[in-house]
Parts: sequence; structure tokens; C-alpha cells
Amino acid sequence: MGLSQSSICYLVDHSGDFLDLSDLCNPEGSSSSKDVREQADALFEETKLLGEQERYREALDMTEQVLAIDPDYGEVYVYRGVIYGSMQDLQTAISETREGEAIFNRLGERQKAEVAKQFADDLQNALDSGQWAEELEEERRIAKEQE
Repeated sequence: MGLSQSSICYLVDHSGDFLDLSDLCNPEGSSSSKDVREQADALFEETKLLGEQERYREALDMTEQVLAIDPDYGEVYVYRGVIYGSMQDLQTAISETREGEAIFNRLGERQKAEVAKQFADDLQNALDSGQWAEELEEERRIAKEQE
């Protein structure tokens, strides 16, 4: 009796629900890029919920899963910047945000690139001036308004 060649591929979100990723694990039956982006979007929404609950390490872990699905998801890098900023790691926050900016530029998404650049510049200025807590709170308020 031989083993089946099929594989099981899934993620478990923070609520214990399973997210089927079998299309990603089996390229011969792969889904369209739209389906892949929908999977990444769903997981990113879960990530943001974790961040809102201040479960930053879990949120960062989940961003890794999102990026495994869609490595060009610039918003995820910017959000990682927000998370690292919330954890008071401004150097990493700036670096992650710059990565998102680079992705947006590469994809021709100039408006998003400019927003990411402004966020990273603001964080750098806050770090240089020692007023990072106030700047981070202002950036969170702006991000909430844009949702």
C-alpha cells in the first residue's frame, strides 16, 4: 500500500479556525492570483485584529504567513512598521516601512509609496527628536481615519 502524493496545507488563525492553503502548496492546481490575494487579505485582517488587541508577537508571526502567500504585499510591511513602533523598536519600524515603500514603488503604486515614505520619515524624525511616542500616536490616528 503506497502513500498518497496529495498534501494537506493549512494555517490556524488566532480563533482556531483553519484556513485552507492547499492551492498554494499544490502548484499544479494553483488558484488565480486573485484567489491568492483574497487568502492573503483574509489573513491580514486577522493580523490587524491581533494588533488591535496588542498581541504584537502573534500579529508579527501572522504577517510572516501573509508574506509567505504574497511577498509583494506592501501594506503588510507598513503594518509591521506600526507594530514594531508600538513595541518601541523604531529602527525596525522604519526599516519595515521602507520595505513597504520600496514594494509600492516597484509596483508603480506611487500614492501608497508616498504615504509609506512619509510615515517612515516621521518615525525617523521622532526618533531623532526623542518624541517618538507622540508621533506614533498621531500616525495611528491617521491610519484609523484612512480605513
